[in-house]
Amino acid sequence: MTTIHVYADPLDPRGWGSEPALRRLRLTLPDADWQLRPVEMVPDWDSYTGPELPGREAAAATCARVSEESGMPIDEFLWFQNPPERSGPATRGVAAALEQGETAGWRFLRAAREATYIRRTNLDTDAAVVDLAASVPDLDTEAFETALDAGPELPDCSAATEVHGVGDAGGRPELPTITVRGDADERGLSGFADAASLDHVVQTATGSTPEPARVGAVEAVERFSAEGWLAPIELAALAGVSYDDAVDTVADAEGIVERGFASERFFRSAEYVADAGEAEDADTDE
Repeated sequence: MTTIHVYADPLDPRGWGSEPALRRLRLTLPDADWQLRPVEMVPDWDSYTGPELPGREAAAATCARVSEESGMPIDEFLWFQNPPERSGPATRGVAAALEQGETAGWRFLRAAREATYIRRTNLDTDAAVVDLAASVPDLDTEAFETALDAGPELPDCSAATEVHGVGDAGGRPELPTITVRGDADERGLSGFADAASLDHVVQTATGSTPEPARVGAVEAVERFSAEGWLAPIELAALAGVSYDDAVDTVADAEGIVERGFASERFFRSAEYVADAGEAEDADTDE
C-alpha cells in the first residue's frame, strides 16, 4: 500500500496555497494510507528561523505572493490588525482533533487554515482554538477541549528530514511537506506544491504515474464540504475545468451556498453551513 504523510501547520501560508493540488491528489489516491502530521512552525517569533516566512513583519507580503502564485485567496490584513504571536495552539488543536481520527484532524486543519487566511482570525490562544472547534462538523468539542487541556503530544517528525526531497528546517521538515512511500522508493516534497510536482513525487515513489480522478464541480463541493468552503481554484483543479466553468456550474446549483471571503467567491453544501452555525445571509467581505 502507498503511504502518504502530510506535515502541516495551520499558520503556514504555503500549506494553504497547496490545497488545490493536495486535494486533487487525495481524490486521485483515496485508497492510500493518508496520515496527517502536525508540526509546530512558530513557537514564537524570536526563536523562529524557518524558511516558510521571512519573519512576522514580512508575513503579509509573503501571503500576497503565495496567493498570486497559487490562486488561493488570502486576506493578509490579519497581519496588520492582529498578527499571531505563535502557531503552537492551532497546531496542538490539529493534534487534539486527530485523537478523534484522521477525518477529524483534516477537518480541523482546514477550519484553522480558513480562519487564518480568509477570516482574519488569530488562533494563537487555546481559547480561540476551542471556539473554532465548535464550528467543525461532527467534532466532539468536549473531548477536544479535554485533549487540548492535557497538551496533546506532537509527533516526532525529525525522521522525515532524511527523505529525499524534504527540506530540513532545524530538525523538523520544512513546511508544508508531503512524503510518499511506495513499492519503488520513498520520496518527499517541501514547500509550495502544484499538481505536477506532486504527481512526480508519487510516480517516483510508486513507479507509476497517477491518473487524475475527475469529478464534477458540484460533486467536488459535496465531497469536501465537510472540511470547509471551496475556492474556485480548488473546484477547477478537482473537476479539471476552467475557473469560470467551475464557478458557473456550482453558482446556481441546488443545495450549494455561496459566500464571499477575502474578495473571492467560496462554495459549500448547505447542510454544512448550518452545521457551522453560519447565518444564511452571512458575508465576511468588508
